[in-house]
Amino acid sequence: LPTNIASVTVARVLVDGVICYAPFNLLLEGDIIQLAFGDKAPANAQYCNQNGELNTQIPASLSKGQLLKPATFNIDANSLQTESRATRGQFYFKLLETPLVDTLQAILHSKRPDSVIYHQLHIITLTLTTRVVWFVLGAGFIINVLRYTFTATSPEKRSQQAIEFFFNLPLYAVLPLLPLSLPFICLVARSFGNAQIICLHEALQISNEDFKDEENIDDFDAAPPPTKEVQTDYRAIWHAFVAQIFNKPLRPAPAGVGGLSHFSTGLLSRTTNLVESLASATVICAIDREGTVSMPFPTIDSLFFLQDGKPIVLDLKEEPTANFGLRFEDKDWKSYMGSLKPLGLSLLLSTSCAAPRRLTRVRTENHRKPNVFCIDGRVKPARQTCLCRVGREIGFQDSVVDNFSSVTAVHWYSPKIESLLNGSNGSNDYHFEVPSSNSQIFLDVSTGACQLFSDGNVELIVESCVDYWNGSELELMTDAVEKKIFEFYQNAVYNDMQVIAYSYRPIPTSNSTRNLTTKTAAYVERNASFELYSSNNQEEDELLRSEVAGSLRWKNKSSRIASIIDSPLYQDTLEPEAYLREVLRCQTFLGMAALFYEPKQNISNVIEDLKLAGIRFVYFSEAPERESKAYAERLGLEIDWNSCIILSSSDGSPGYLELHDMKAQLPRGIENIRGHISNVDDVPLRVSLFAESSPPSVLEMIKIFQENGEVVCCIGSSLNETNAESFATADLSVAIDPFVALKAKRSENDPLAPLVLGAGVTTSPCALRFYFDTSVYSLTQLIRESRTLVANAQQGFSFHFGCQMSLSGIMLLSYVFMLPPVLSGYQILWFLWVIIPFQSMCFLFTPHDSAVMTTMPGKFKNNDHLKDRWRSTRYYVTRFAVPSCGSILVFALSLWHFSESDSNLRKVFGWFGEISWMQLSDSELSSLLFSQQVLMFYFVLTVVIASGTFLSRTRTVLELPPWRNRVWVFVSIAKFVFFFHFFFVN
Repeated sequence: LPTNIASVTVARVLVDGVICYAPFNLLLEGDIIQLAFGDKAPANAQYCNQNGELNTQIPASLSKGQLLKPATFNIDANSLQTESRATRGQFYFKLLETPLVDTLQAILHSKRPDSVIYHQLHIITLTLTTRVVWFVLGAGFIINVLRYTFTATSPEKRSQQAIEFFFNLPLYAVLPLLPLSLPFICLVARSFGNAQIICLHEALQISNEDFKDEENIDDFDAAPPPTKEVQTDYRAIWHAFVAQIFNKPLRPAPAGVGGLSHFSTGLLSRTTNLVESLASATVICAIDREGTVSMPFPTIDSLFFLQDGKPIVLDLKEEPTANFGLRFEDKDWKSYMGSLKPLGLSLLLSTSCAAPRRLTRVRTENHRKPNVFCIDGRVKPARQTCLCRVGREIGFQDSVVDNFSSVTAVHWYSPKIESLLNGSNGSNDYHFEVPSSNSQIFLDVSTGACQLFSDGNVELIVESCVDYWNGSELELMTDAVEKKIFEFYQNAVYNDMQVIAYSYRPIPTSNSTRNLTTKTAAYVERNASFELYSSNNQEEDELLRSEVAGSLRWKNKSSRIASIIDSPLYQDTLEPEAYLREVLRCQTFLGMAALFYEPKQNISNVIEDLKLAGIRFVYFSEAPERESKAYAERLGLEIDWNSCIILSSSDGSPGYLELHDMKAQLPRGIENIRGHISNVDDVPLRVSLFAESSPPSVLEMIKIFQENGEVVCCIGSSLNETNAESFATADLSVAIDPFVALKAKRSENDPLAPLVLGAGVTTSPCALRFYFDTSVYSLTQLIRESRTLVANAQQGFSFHFGCQMSLSGIMLLSYVFMLPPVLSGYQILWFLWVIIPFQSMCFLFTPHDSAVMTTMPGKFKNNDHLKDRWRSTRYYVTRFAVPSCGSILVFALSLWHFSESDSNLRKVFGWFGEISWMQLSDSELSSLLFSQQVLMFYFVLTVVIASGTFLSRTRTVLELPPWRNRVWVFVSIAKFVFFFHFFFVN
């Protein structure tokens, strides 16, 4: 398990005397966990022994998220050395609380803001019900009072029409404005949108097709992101749609229906406003690196070695088409073969990838080493990266390892460095590491000689070397050479790289060598001055060391002590463990490898595409500013002046590195961000990089984004337990599996592994979850589909509101012209429940606009998005004036036509009905009913025609013919069929 990467929070827990791995959120109060230096505490814990008894002599304790360091024990160096030897660097702690309790409380108490669409509909509905409705009701009442006064001349007619004028007609004018069908339309639109996104998300993950750009796209023009042609099963969409409608978990689809195994436990797609939040997202916050936006383990960047006293750096680059997946960028790299050969051999021997019995295939992708020691402390992830591909690229074949037989291994470390003993500041956590190295002794089968190959911490390796290999011979390790080595090392660290040093030494043949076996593997501890402990016979040791003090393999430097085994006087008197300590002295420096976290494929292009779509990509880094900028540059983020804000407090860390170059004052610390925005400027809302971030500061920054009108989409690791609260707070959260192993564990028949269960708890607030190998372009395609669905839904809602206003306007105009009731109550309800809703819902199936991913989303702070509502009102009045006025004209002419032959228009306008509208004759009733049916046919026709021009807000009818929406064609035809049925029933 990759337990040493930051995006995976896994602990070693003692269960029935056996060490098991479990995610943080599956641990319980009272569990005994095993921590090494550099591990984080999953919860408040107290130092104890293996049986769970608290250590009263060393009352060390850790709070949740705190790093275990030598300074944690608050004891002197000698006592710490004794304690570390007794536990082999593994310290037991007893949990004082259950981590899952805090996680669940944080999730349940988090509140997401309302979606933009919900806010828009709420404001529009509120405006209709609190202003427009009362205005129409008052206007209708006043008009009908005047009509009643002038037309009801006889007492009989006055009494008959009083209820009609004062109650029925004003209500008929208001009835179309009531949001009777709006909740149903909203439910259908949201459920269909969520179902479409869910099925597309699953189809994108299982499809093997490549993402392709649209045709006729110029490489130099701004273009939308590439998409993948996938077919979503309509039955699967229907299956998901029904589950969304009834708010039920999405079960596995029936046989023959597109599988949705990833969502078999259900999703929070309704409560998280999946489709609305994706469409309205303005900020995407990446809160993890390893396995999410980058590969889970570092990959090789360059090799460093010395030749003729000069440093040589050869860059390597990942190349999928190369034989071994990478290549040297320098075309003359083979001229350094003399220095590369020892390095290549060391790289192949330090892994089991080339072992004949384990070799199943030649791996060309970046992968892990299976035999990495991690006993005394948490090692850098680069130490777990297998570099066998580099050895093969240098020219070694796998058969070379057949000539070497592994004898034993030595792991050596130094936890007593002053910087580790005194460093308790959280700002140093990113670079914290207990210096350690691995050494292996191999027997050369062809010669019978033994050789030592070491790799590990640069400081340990360099201090153990007395010379270096220059490609042809050995040269002394001088201070000048050391300076060149550490210059490369420091520059690599500043560029957010991890460095591994390599060394070698031949071992003189002796009985001690022959007696070594794999059972004599030792763990050797070095003190603060990097000196190895010798045997008890100090006088004999000094005599033996003096014999080799003037030899080529020894120079007079206090930090390096000659090895006894190199002396001709050595008589095989050392015990195996003491002999191994001596073997580690006087090594030869071979070189170094710099490794870095490579962004996932196409991540830089995706960031550019998101920028084109008006979405800002924000990366939260736990590293200091310099290292954060180095990694951000690889992502493609801007790293110029004023491009990075430090979220940690000003205590203990150096702060901004380029104060003299700043063009603006930048805040320091999350506690100062809000004040800076309100009093200085909004730079914190515009930068894309935040350094020295912690989970609480990330959470607070997400809230600040939301307070300022941003719609935040949060992406992070599914196995990082600290992400749960941020997932629950962001408008939308997307979890990404940090490695491929989780993908194979999702079948229905397999029992839930602890990792899968822990990931399920962490990702419970997430609406989407991606596999590790899912292309990042899948997110942009989901955003494109969401924007299309939301834009279509907005057009549908706009059309629905326009039809409501048109119906209400028809009723008011009929009152003004003193016409009899142009529509009765049940006819209005027929429009509100059948004609208009179904015509509005067919907007959801409008084909997507090619420019949808080049449209800037607006920031919807407060009600700013409604500042142009008067302009919109004028637009709707103009757009629906013709259908409204035309309906009145059609009704009047129809009523005049169907009335008696001697009737005139005066009888139609104000004097229809001999007694009253409550007591019509058969001929009058027939004329009125037929006139209403003609008006309804005309209104249905205008609704269909208007909807055809309403399908897109930005495209004309010529650019988007209505018949391209097949559902619109079907619904339009069906509406006429339903109308004629309704006509004959009437």
